[in-house]
Amino acid sequence: MHGIVLLQLPGHTTNRLQPLDVSFFKPVESYFSQGIETFLRSNPGNTVTQYNMTGLLSDAYAKTASISNIMGGFKRTGIWPVDRTVFSDADFIAASALLENDSETAREDLGAINPRETTIEPEDEATERPVKSNSTELNNNCNSTDLNTSIEEIYPLPENKGNAKKRKLSQPAVILSSTPYKDELESKRNQRQNSIKKVKKNLGLSSTFLFEARDDQSSTSKSDVVNAQIEYDTTEWYCHICEENIIEDMVKCMKCEKWAHTSCAGTKKQIKKYVCENCK
Repeated sequence: MHGIVLLQLPGHTTNRLQPLDVSFFKPVESYFSQGIETFLRSNPGNTVTQYNMTGLLSDAYAKTASISNIMGGFKRTGIWPVDRTVFSDADFIAASALLENDSETAREDLGAINPRETTIEPEDEATERPVKSNSTELNNNCNSTDLNTSIEEIYPLPENKGNAKKRKLSQPAVILSSTPYKDELESKRNQRQNSIKKVKKNLGLSSTFLFEARDDQSSTSKSDVVNAQIEYDTTEWYCHICEENIIEDMVKCMKCEKWAHTSCAGTKKQIKKYVCENCK
C-alpha cells in the first residue's frame, strides 16, 4: 500500500543481512575507535574521560549518519534493489557445516533401522615392551625446589592513586514548568518553614530545660535536654544553595552572611574571604 514495503528479517539472521549493522553500527564503532586512538596519541599520559566521550562520539556519528550510508546499507545487503548475487559461495560455508551434521545424523538413524551383519577378523595383538621412564627422578627434582615467590610479588596489582572526592548526587532532568515540580518546591518550602518554627520553639524549651536542670536535676531528664539540643543543631547546617540540612563543612558569605556547604559553593573550608554567587 502506498509503495511501502515492511520487511521482517528472519530470526537470528546474519549481520551481513541487516542494513544497520552494515551501514551504521560497524562504521560508528570503527570511527569511534580511530578517534580514541588519535586522542591518546595527541594527549600522551591522559585517559579518555566522560567529558571527552561526547566529542569523540559526535564526530563518529557525523561521519556515519548520512542518507547515502543508510541507502547503501540496503543496497549492500541486497534488500533494495533486490540483488541475489551480493553473497558468494564462501558466505555459506558456515551453514554447510550444519547441513553436513544433519545429513550424518540422518544416515545414523537409517543405519539403526536396517542394521547389517559384519564380521570382524581377529588380528594378532602386538606385544609392547616396557620402556623405562625417568618420571620418578623428575618428580623428585620438582619436589626439591620450593616456590616461595608469590604472583603478587612478581606482578603486583595496580592501585588507584586518584583522590576519592565526595560528590553530591546530581539532580535529574525535570520540566520546570510542570505541576509536579512546582508541588515539590512548595512542599520543600513548607517543610523548611515548619522546621524553622519548630526549632525556634524548641530553642526556648532547651533554655528552660537547662535552667531547670541546674536548679533541680531530678525535675528534668537528660534525654529531654539532648532532644531539644539536637533539634536546635539541625538548622546550623542549612545551606542556602541546596536548601538542605546536611552535616558538612560550611562557609559564610561576607556580604549576605548566609552559610553554604563547601561542596555546593565549590570552595575549601580554610577560605577566609568567601562571597556567594548572589552577592558577586
